[in-house]
Amino acid sequence: MHSNRTGMCCLLLAAWSLEGCVHWKTQDLVPVEVLARAPSRARLERIDGSRLVLMRPRVLGDSVLETPRTGRAASRGRLRAMALTDVRAVALRRFNPLGTVLLTLTGAAVSGFLVFAAMMSGRAD
Repeated sequence: MHSNRTGMCCLLLAAWSLEGCVHWKTQDLVPVEVLARAPSRARLERIDGSRLVLMRPRVLGDSVLETPRTGRAASRGRLRAMALTDVRAVALRRFNPLGTVLLTLTGAAVSGFLVFAAMMSGRAD
């Protein structure tokens, strides 16, 4: 029973720590210039403060469109877009080396403690 809980805790810690490896970095450039770099995903912040993450965004005329993987996605109404005039800021995903190191060390320490606690509870029986 302890090994199941320990394994689940380790799995949850590993999944949680993946989020520390990357972060959204707001770009200083005009949205059109940022999107001209053809990022794989971008988080657009609207004038009203709401956010929208688009996969493979591209500028077409006066709008930002999400480029579907296949033509069928667009035909099913899954194409998401917004007007460039509604975009306040654009953020791109960036690697965070310090967060990655800190979360890896924290995860290792917690995992070591859980293994030690499981071993000690087995001895008490």
